Parts: sequence; C-alpha cells; structure tokens
Amino acid sequence: MDDLDKILKSKGNKTYRLQSLDGDGICLDEFPFDSELAIGRAQGDYILDDPSVSRIHCIITTTENKIRIEDLNSKNGVYVRITEPFDLKPGDQFRIGKKIFRVIEK
Repeated sequence: MDDLDKILKSKGNKTYRLQSLDGDGICLDEFPFDSELAIGRAQGDYILDDPSVSRIHCIITTTENKIRIEDLNSKNGVYVRITEPFDLKPGDQFRIGKKIFRVIEK
C-alpha cells in the first residue's frame, strides 16, 4: 500500500487504480486515483500519446457504490462504444485508442 492509499484509507475512502494492460491482460502499469480520473491526449490526469485519443477523452468517477466511465464527446469513443455514462465493476476492461485498461479496487 503506497502513501496515497494509506491517506485515503484513513479517511474511509475506497482507492482505485487504473491498470494499463498488454494484449494478454497482463498489467503494464498502474495509476492510483480516488474519486475522479480524466483521460486524454493533451489534458487530464492520465495522458495517452495516441492520435486517436481526443484532447480530453473521458472521465472516470467513483461513488460509494459505482465506478462510472463517461465519454466526453470524443471522436472515437470508449469501447465498448459508449455515448452515455456507463457503470463499471472492479475488474471490467475498456479500450481507449490503442490501449486496454482495467479498473481495480485497492
């Protein structure tokens, strides 16, 4: 457990990590977050160097019971192609541009 996890746990908040996966589902790296994570090519908390990703592509928000991903009117969407907010469960995978991600609860 890193320092961010310890701080959030002490406040009673759940912590999450965005995992970047390879083609076989193996975790390449992890990015910790608590209540909100913006993903984009030029703006956001997690930046993707991929021309098929919009400047600010999507946002992941968490509440006590839900992890929600919302496409922010990007040109290429978030696959499974969503145009409305979508509730994720820990372990669900999604694709943005050429990258596959998974959200886990820590």
